[in-house]
Amino acid sequence: PHGGDLLNLMAPPERANELKAQAREMPSWSLTARQAADVELLLNGAFSPLRGFMKRDDHEAVCRDLRLADGTFWPLPVTLDVSAETSQSLEAGSALALRDVEGTLLAVLHVEEAWAADHEAEAIAVCGTKDPGHPGARQLLHETGAWYLGGRVEGVEAPHHYDFVERRASPSELRERFTKWGWRRIAAFHTREVMHRAEQELTFAAARDLEAALLVQLDVARTDYYDVSHYSRIRCGEALMRTYPHGTASLNLRPLARRGSGARDILLNAIVAQNFGCSHHLVRGGARGADDALLSRAHGELGIELVRTSERIYLPDRDAFVSTDAVPEGAATRALTSEDLEERLARGRELPSWFSYPEVVRELRRSSPPRSRQGFTVFFSGLPSSGK
Repeated sequence: PHGGDLLNLMAPPERANELKAQAREMPSWSLTARQAADVELLLNGAFSPLRGFMKRDDHEAVCRDLRLADGTFWPLPVTLDVSAETSQSLEAGSALALRDVEGTLLAVLHVEEAWAADHEAEAIAVCGTKDPGHPGARQLLHETGAWYLGGRVEGVEAPHHYDFVERRASPSELRERFTKWGWRRIAAFHTREVMHRAEQELTFAAARDLEAALLVQLDVARTDYYDVSHYSRIRCGEALMRTYPHGTASLNLRPLARRGSGARDILLNAIVAQNFGCSHHLVRGGARGADDALLSRAHGELGIELVRTSERIYLPDRDAFVSTDAVPEGAATRALTSEDLEERLARGRELPSWFSYPEVVRELRRSSPPRSRQGFTVFFSGLPSSGK
């Protein structure tokens, strides 16, 4: 497997017990879903070589030059945003207990620096705009705390997941599997959506051309804790894995929260894939303009190769998917948008056989039945013992 050395930020058992005892006297911060995802990737080594949340010099260097202050290539800030009240209650050298939504202590942040964030400047640097209509800019301007805390992180307890545990391999676990399977060239493909025939054809062709195995990494970092499509997306991904030749593809879940910054997101995905042991990273479609220039800056900086892939589109006359840049002039094409798919599912309408696989369609229909087949809930509200 490829990739450099992985950092292990988990404290050994004796130190973890010591931190748990000390945390009773520490101020606490309840992590948002996005922050909990970042903590998990720091602790399991997927964000190597980061040892914690960025301090100001690293943050500014990354925004300006796509490098940490020491010159290491890194495309996006990884910061802990908190309220002004929380920041002002801390000082350099203090420790902050980082807890999940249920109050479980995941890690301790050794606060080395706190500063007032300039979200507008960061949005312009990483998203190219401060327009709140842009998802990345909106997140920074309206969903991010006013202050940043930077410092080293010590892991106390890895986040617990109770669903699809076998699909949640850490970078070190996945590297061990690759060695066991004899996989040497591995192409990574990341997605947040359900994959259908077009995506299967794209990834299969790319892996075949590279003479590589395929790792599909499905992002499961929930922006809230009530992501209704979570289980359905994973089950659809498992169904799709059975359409590849046996032993050539694998599905893994990873909690990488989207930053909404175009090419910089692609580069962060590539670094994470590299840490998971992959040799190639599939980049969908052709980047243009500023995005293309940013991707070019990564040449020679990464231990993983970026591979451009063309989207696939269906040609009914051939009953086949072809690369969009190989469509004959004047040829008829077919495609379904995500809106088309939602509308057909909501109305119980047929999905064309060329669009997806029966196993995937069955799961979508099970999780998104038409309104005529959905139940409803009656909720009685009132005081206790009032006869509801």
